[in-house]
Amino acid sequence: MFNGRGRLGNRSICELPASEAELTARIQLDTVPGLGPRRTSRLYRTFGSASNVRKQNSRTLQAVEGIGPSLASGVVRTLKGPLTEASSELKQYAESGALRLMGFPDTDYSVVLREIHSPPSLLWLKGTLTNLNQPCVAIVGTRRASAYGRRTAHRLAFELASEGVVVVSGLAYGIDAAAHEGVLDAGGQTIAVLGSGVEEIYPRAHIALAARVTGSGCLVSELHPRARPKPQHFPVRNRIISGLCSALIIVEAFERAGALITARSALDEGRDLYIVPGRIDEETSTGTNLSLLRGEGQILCSVQQILTDYRERSLLAPETAPREQTLPLSAGIGLRSAIEKVILEHLSQSEMHMDDLDHQLDFPSSELWVALLNLECDGLIRALPGNLYEATGRSVNRAGKKRG
Repeated sequence: MFNGRGRLGNRSICELPASEAELTARIQLDTVPGLGPRRTSRLYRTFGSASNVRKQNSRTLQAVEGIGPSLASGVVRTLKGPLTEASSELKQYAESGALRLMGFPDTDYSVVLREIHSPPSLLWLKGTLTNLNQPCVAIVGTRRASAYGRRTAHRLAFELASEGVVVVSGLAYGIDAAAHEGVLDAGGQTIAVLGSGVEEIYPRAHIALAARVTGSGCLVSELHPRARPKPQHFPVRNRIISGLCSALIIVEAFERAGALITARSALDEGRDLYIVPGRIDEETSTGTNLSLLRGEGQILCSVQQILTDYRERSLLAPETAPREQTLPLSAGIGLRSAIEKVILEHLSQSEMHMDDLDHQLDFPSSELWVALLNLECDGLIRALPGNLYEATGRSVNRAGKKRG
């Protein structure tokens, strides 16, 4: 059970769905030129609702930090004036029933998202998940992911979803798509935060994936439902990806990747950052490996690191007896790679030095290093002093769960 707070300053957050008047006021407030999400959130924290903001005059509005005379006049003029054509269109979307318009003061608005520096005042949701107060973990990375990166993202998402964690990502190619698919294969819930409107799926090749996401979770955007994707939208939406979660995982990223922007947002907001180490000869791992070198996040070897932390903080229910679960063969997770199988066969006989493995196995040294890391993170082998390795004798029972 997610353990979140539910108050706005001294004012209780809305306990009931927004009335028609409140809905109209929220939409109008969101269209005030120059107001922006940070100042809007201050108005909500001060007055509790958009309807209450509408009751204010310019003088009382100026008592709010960041609201000067010109902006206060704009708020009064917009909220007390007639609906514009654009606002009327947004209201029709909200009343159609196909989409959910969630406001900053609502009880099912994410508590942790509400606490970031610039929380979105309105969110459009499309799907079956309508309460964002869930234990969430974000998984992000490069669009040009390697096979190792995609497999790792899928596997991590599968394991987290199997434990009841909602996985958040951005519906992009590569790591994002693999994460969403991992959740769907596990029968869990996933949230896709878009850099476009929820009715304007990008990339177009992911329309089918977006439909599957809405069946198990939801699409989320602060943009107009029909907003087209633009380059400037994506860095801004990254704060929502990290803001919804208490932890963020980066699987693969170039040195100047958008995923690292999300990572910086996570660190700025006090989120836990986990980084999957990558191959040293793979360009897609340059950003993640440099981040680890700079000490910007924790190295992630097992989902159990996150699950243990979440349970200690009461974000997840206590662990129950492990359930037998077979990963789908189509997921490609339960299967070891060819080099991993050979390594396990050799180490099941006796411990071996890394140089001996390198000499006896007909694989590139870089692949050997990655395979050893995978097996060690999975608990199937362990490193010994002097670059020796031995098999642990464990087998995978359930994604991320081992038995001896």
